[in-house]
Amino acid sequence: MHRSRSITVVTRLGCDARTRAYAERRTSEGKSTKEIIRCLERHVAREVFPIIEAPSPAEISSAAA
Repeated sequence: MHRSRSITVVTRLGCDARTRAYAERRTSEGKSTKEIIRCLERHVAREVFPIIEAPSPAEISSAAA
C-alpha cells in the first residue's frame, strides 16, 4: 500500500497542477520535500480508503437477495 501511495504522489507531482501548486506553497513555508510527500501520501490515503472500503455492486445485490 505504501509503494502505491508513493507512486501516486510522485505521478501527481509531475502531472497535476494543483499538487505542484501545493508543493510550491509548502516549500515557501519552509517544509522539506520529504515532509511534503508525507502530507500528500496521507491525503491520497484519505481519498482512496473510502473507495476501498465501499461495498462492491455484487456485494450489495447479494445482500439484498
